[in-house]
Amino acid sequence: MTVLPVRRVDSNEIMVKTALTAEESAELARYEEVIDRSRGKVTFVEVGRALLAVRDGRLYRAEYGTFEAYCDQRWGMSDSRARQLCIAAETVTTVTVDGGQLPANEAQARALAMVPERERAEVWHEAVQRSHGKPTASTIRLIHQEHYQPPVEVASCPAIPLKIENITAQQLWEQITDELNILFNQPLTTRDWKTITSGLQEFTAQAEVQSKEENGDE
Repeated sequence: MTVLPVRRVDSNEIMVKTALTAEESAELARYEEVIDRSRGKVTFVEVGRALLAVRDGRLYRAEYGTFEAYCDQRWGMSDSRARQLCIAAETVTTVTVDGGQLPANEAQARALAMVPERERAEVWHEAVQRSHGKPTASTIRLIHQEHYQPPVEVASCPAIPLKIENITAQQLWEQITDELNILFNQPLTTRDWKTITSGLQEFTAQAEVQSKEENGDE
């Protein structure tokens, strides 16, 4: 096997790039054609399966040190987005082995991904039946909760007692800060706040996409 020059991935890790065989190069080209058409008529399942094949076969290794670097530099795709597509594709495969109805969008697939694999097909089948062939992510979550999840004790969940009536934005922010400092048992640093803010932004973006899929695109 031909060893190509070393490329530094980050300050702590060095990855050795290795050439692909002719067969692997042909496979990579085929999978990348699917990914490249992802904004057209190609489904999220096809894109996810293509990414899975590239990841599991390490078909990125001739040019990129890691799968994350491949997704970012080749496709401008974040690691979290790539993982979402891979998980969605794997989830769809587990519930359609009998040739039944496929989940139509990522919102359904993400809801199913939260269901243990041994229960997934049954939950999906009941969601299809209950919704007359048009299940939503909310239906899937509801059925899973009804049949498989034990009741949650509210008392066991930590709560932040915010008082937001007749309060300024600055006062509300100070109250949130105080409660979070108590929750984490130490003052939060600037780096902590950046991490929290980044996580909230990503969560909000994903929630907006999921809401649109559930309410208008299914």
